[in-house]
Amino acid sequence: MTFFVIIFVILIIHFSFFLQLYITGSTQISFFGWVSEFNYPIEIANKSLLYIVICTIALCIGYFTKRKSNRSCLLQSNYIYEGARLHKIRTLFKITVVFQILVALTVIIKGHGAYNRMAEIRESMNFLFELRIFPLILFTYIVQFIDRQNYKKFESEIFLFTVLFFLFLIIQARSLIFECGCILAYYYLKRHKNKVKFKYIVILYLISILPNIIVLGRLSSEQSNLMNIETWKNIFTYEYTILFNSIVGEVIANTKEYLYGGSIFTSFGLLLPSFIRDFFGIAVDKSHIVQIAKDAGVFGGGFSLFAEMYLNFGWFSSVIFFIIGYYLARQDNIWFNKPTISIYSCSVPIIYSYIILGMRNDLGVLVKQIVQVYIVIFLIRLLVRIKFCKNEIITG
Repeated sequence: MTFFVIIFVILIIHFSFFLQLYITGSTQISFFGWVSEFNYPIEIANKSLLYIVICTIALCIGYFTKRKSNRSCLLQSNYIYEGARLHKIRTLFKITVVFQILVALTVIIKGHGAYNRMAEIRESMNFLFELRIFPLILFTYIVQFIDRQNYKKFESEIFLFTVLFFLFLIIQARSLIFECGCILAYYYLKRHKNKVKFKYIVILYLISILPNIIVLGRLSSEQSNLMNIETWKNIFTYEYTILFNSIVGEVIANTKEYLYGGSIFTSFGLLLPSFIRDFFGIAVDKSHIVQIAKDAGVFGGGFSLFAEMYLNFGWFSSVIFFIIGYYLARQDNIWFNKPTISIYSCSVPIIYSYIILGMRNDLGVLVKQIVQVYIVIFLIRLLVRIKFCKNEIITG
């Protein structure tokens, strides 16, 4: 089911536009008063579709080459249940999640609940928000011990996670909300097997329009009037399908020389926290990518993973997508095929959310996020192994 979600995202972001184009001939989409248009000839559209199909097939081949069939995976909920390791992880979670709750509350209070103001403040506190990886990974570890019989023993952790999730909703931070959702989805699928089911597809579709519902809170009362049929039409519209296909069309139409990883290497400075970059005056040059988006008529709407791969490797991008599929399968094998609970495996839902969100961003951001997760995993394992008393033993 997890891999099906990625294919579903690709269908929405890219293939839904081509379906509209070839059936109705329309190159426009209207979304809450904003009109987006694909301004490239049909030949470029055909090439774009062929390129995306080839890369998607490579992604699937890479995934199913490595993916092992789901095993009967019963979680070892009694695994060092009251041991020092779990106790330390629960303590670390409470400390880090309370800190993150205070950060979120600061944004809400200073921004007076206004989205634009809160977004500005959150951007200025970006490093503090990036520290959310700590409580999210720690909760991913803890939640795997929770079942219907013992959930009361974890009431404090459940409550704190719920508060954090609720604050993310108030801030309207869609990516942060999505990260929390992926943790819960992976936990559920581990207990109920990672299979495609009709009810999951329905839930997935409803989740796909959730960002549009969140957008309603940022619009005027007239634009968000639920009594207006146009409002409902906009809720079920995927406006970004034209935006990201326009970016792909731009690179296919105008790329003369491939960068061979050049656009990725320039983003390595993102691995440093923002306050360190500011202190030492380290700039991350994304002007080339920004210019491509502008030339495609996209302003502030992210980028496209497919477009950046073509920008760097052209039609050989299928090799990169094969590797991504292989990596995704390896991650799923770690999560779904091993009954033991490890801190390392808790990175899987978070990285999965990054890869999905990375479909609408540049690869430099995705690489930065994945590296940061592994650094946090290392630090958590280091903290957990520290002995605070002479006779303490850490197992697992």
